[in-house]
Amino acid sequence: MPTYVNLNEEEGNEVANLLTDIETYMESTVLAWEVGYTELNDETEYVQTIQGMGIDAVIADYQAAYERYLER
Repeated sequence: MPTYVNLNEEEGNEVANLLTDIETYMESTVLAWEVGYTELNDETEYVQTIQGMGIDAVIADYQAAYERYLER
């Protein structure tokens, strides 16, 4: 995210809380694929899990911040 696009306090808190778990899940899952611990048979489950963890709210928060920037 460009430094000139800023989340407000509420958005920042939500993004920080959600991304902690999402990033941990993503990193561990991708690592498991890379080392062959699990196979990437269907990315649908991976995407659904991340959506269930709140990635859509994170995207919405960043979108709102970007739209505020454009209104300046």
